Amino acid sequence: MTRPRKHETKADIAATLILQHCKDGAGCPIVTREQAKGMSADQIIREWRKRVIRQHGAAHATGGLDHPANYWFTLREVDAVETPRDISRIAKGKRLERRQAEFRQLCLSKAGQATEIPLPARKKHRWPKRSFAQQRGARP
Repeated sequence: MTRPRKHETKADIAATLILQHCKDGAGCPIVTREQAKGMSADQIIREWRKRVIRQHGAAHATGGLDHPANYWFTLREVDAVETPRDISRIAKGKRLERRQAEFRQLCLSKAGQATEIPLPARKKHRWPKRSFAQQRGARP
C-alpha cells in the first residue's frame, strides 16, 4: 500500500515554481536543487525574496493596476538601475500629457466647443530687465 499524497500548499507550489523557473542575471538558478534539498518551502521563498522584487508592467502613475497580469519579477540589482529611468519616463509622460491637454482645449475653444477659453500662460523672463542707463554702461 502506498502512502497518501500530501496536500499541496501555496508555499509548496511557489517553491516548486522558483526552483524550476527563476534564474539570476547570469542564467544560474537563484536556489539550486542541491541547496533546496536541505531547505523547507518557506526557506526557499525567503531566499528568493532576498534577491527578487515584484515590478508593475504599467506603473501606477500611468494607470497601471494591482493585478497579477500587470506584475513581473526582476532582480534587485537590475531594479536599482532601472528605477531612475522609470521615474524620468513617467515625468516626461506627465509633461507631454499636460501640453496635449492644453492644446486640445485651445483647439476646442477656437472651434467654439469648449466651455471655458484658456488663457495663454505668461512666460517668465529668465534674466531680470535692465534700465536704459544700465544698458548704456552707467552704474547705478
